[in-house]
Amino acid sequence: MELVHLGATLDAVAVARLHEAEARLTESASGSGGGASVDAAARLVAQTLVIGMGTHLPRITSLLRTTMDTDRDLDSVVSGARRLLGLWHARVELGAQEHADELLDLVDQALATAAYLVGDVGKVRAEDEDAAVGTLIALRSLLRDTAAARVHGPGASASARRRAAEAGAGTAGDLADAVDPGAAGRLAVVREMGRLRDGDTTAPGVTGALLALGFTDGTVPDDVLVARVRGALSAGADPGIAVRFLGGVMRAAPDLILHTPEMFDAVDGALRTLEADAFLAVLPDLRRAFTWLRPTETHRLARRVAERTGARVEQVDVRVALAEEDLAVGLALEQELTAVLERDGLAGWGTAGRDRRGTA
Repeated sequence: MELVHLGATLDAVAVARLHEAEARLTESASGSGGGASVDAAARLVAQTLVIGMGTHLPRITSLLRTTMDTDRDLDSVVSGARRLLGLWHARVELGAQEHADELLDLVDQALATAAYLVGDVGKVRAEDEDAAVGTLIALRSLLRDTAAARVHGPGASASARRRAAEAGAGTAGDLADAVDPGAAGRLAVVREMGRLRDGDTTAPGVTGALLALGFTDGTVPDDVLVARVRGALSAGADPGIAVRFLGGVMRAAPDLILHTPEMFDAVDGALRTLEADAFLAVLPDLRRAFTWLRPTETHRLARRVAERTGARVEQVDVRVALAEEDLAVGLALEQELTAVLERDGLAGWGTAGRDRRGTA
């Protein structure tokens, strides 16, 4: 009853609301609304299919394609593409089989847009690195899921055979493009991610994440990963930058520290060389980096640390109900005690205690 002014029937009201949403997106795309969002346009595509108004889809997908040419937010593009791929997977339940090819084509276009935007991720500020790494992880997942949909999807094989037949006697490249028209866009994204990973000015957290992702995908060899990790965590490295790099690695592939002994050694060595003040300064980021480990992985890491330091596992693998303020007080007390020992000629006692603690 509250919406009766929009139409006399439910369908009429739905169409009116749909036009209102389109008008808002069009206004944003024109610049007066601050720029249109690919994710918002993809959400409108989803709403259109969910309520069974597929006849209106061509007009909305046209708006979406235009938005992909103007949206400069990689996270928005990736989120929108994932939404579209989800619609493709649910095409049978939504009764949208006739739109299946178009949905995958839209995902391919979104990936082509993403290839142009990946480079900007490397310029993020330290406080925005975590969000940037999350976007890159989502993009990598999107690449894999889209490739699987193109090659192994229930409806993809028929579409691929039709395109191959239409390609006729073309070149091998033409045939490959016909079978998987999105391959070029995905390769472009992979290429740009590789350039970002190897760039000298890329944010350290982003670099660490891309190295870890490249290693798990098989594009970064073991020796390259170990060399880069050792270089980033070397004794002369800035502690803050080193911990940001480690945070990116741990966010993207937290189990690497368990399965790559050289990486464990590099992290262990870097933490051992930190001065007390430097350790305290990076401690919040360091703690956050290790939260990406699952409980079972945390237990395994505690065992490794105990073996390395000579401590008992139960001394390391334990929950301590302490806030960061409590830890700061404890470290300040330790510094005061160290000063007293040095004054009394007993500085060696404090050094021995630190050696026994090691990375614990």
